[in-house]
Amino acid sequence: MIFSKVGIALTDRCSASCAMCCFRCTPHNRQVLSRETVFSVIRQAGEIPEIKAVGLSGGEAMLYPELVLDSIAEIKRLHMRATLTSNGFWAKDDAAAADMLAALRRAGLDGLSVSVDAYHMQYVPLDCIRRLLRLCPQQGIPLSLALGDVLSGPRAGELVATLGRDLYQTQVTVYPFMPVGAGSDLDTEAFSTVPFEETWQCPFQGDLLVLYDGAAYPCCSQAVYQNALSNGSIYTHSLRELMESYERVCLFSGLRRMGFGKMATIAADVGIALSEAFVSPCHLCSTLFGNPAFCAAVQPYIEAEYAGLVKTALTGGKGESA
Repeated sequence: MIFSKVGIALTDRCSASCAMCCFRCTPHNRQVLSRETVFSVIRQAGEIPEIKAVGLSGGEAMLYPELVLDSIAEIKRLHMRATLTSNGFWAKDDAAAADMLAALRRAGLDGLSVSVDAYHMQYVPLDCIRRLLRLCPQQGIPLSLALGDVLSGPRAGELVATLGRDLYQTQVTVYPFMPVGAGSDLDTEAFSTVPFEETWQCPFQGDLLVLYDGAAYPCCSQAVYQNALSNGSIYTHSLRELMESYERVCLFSGLRRMGFGKMATIAADVGIALSEAFVSPCHLCSTLFGNPAFCAAVQPYIEAEYAGLVKTALTGGKGESA
């Protein structure tokens, strides 16, 4: 498995308390990675040739603007791309937004992603988003919008229509919310589901996530931190060790090799009943690997898979030697 980007969730504190938040972030949360820890992760990433980018997020990373700006500058010093995910709460007026965007540009920011949806709109007025859509091009900062889609409120398509011409020449990504974190408290009718198909594959994008408590995960899914896929902490392992351990023994690697069809079959064999529909493969992944009984049942299959890979490597793909 090859990781090409490290995501650092700096904090679980946020300016909002969105009802679907996978981390249950609020303004009252207080976990935040120290400057020393963040810079350690960035510098370790800079020593790994495969890592080409580092992304900063939260919670709401921009509650700590000095840490964000200094981290971006350090990422660029080490010749990696620097990206930032935010809800845009700080774009309260033209002057404040322009000043912060100018500071981000000077630090070297390569891309800004802003989250917009029915829940964020309760805390961040759309005027903030319109302001960023207008001012980012002036500062030369590529802006993309991440539109979460939910059935119990303005849909992503409605937001696109509302923003209208302001969205021209802006990259827009629409993604579904999942019933995880605070979202697990919402009615199931809020989520759009589709029937499970055995051909589902993991949509892994090459991201390694370091969470605000130091735990590391093999992707940036909304749900990954709620299951057994973590394989260590940045406080006890180097970044390189975390990457290599995923390659060797992580359940996630087994999922990547075997696919969801095989995983569902194993679940059925040990009497674990699964829903017929899920929001996405990531939702199914969370359901499976959040179940200790499934993790125990799938482990022997994954060990056998790796034993076969090792045997093939040792014999040059010819099976056991004579």
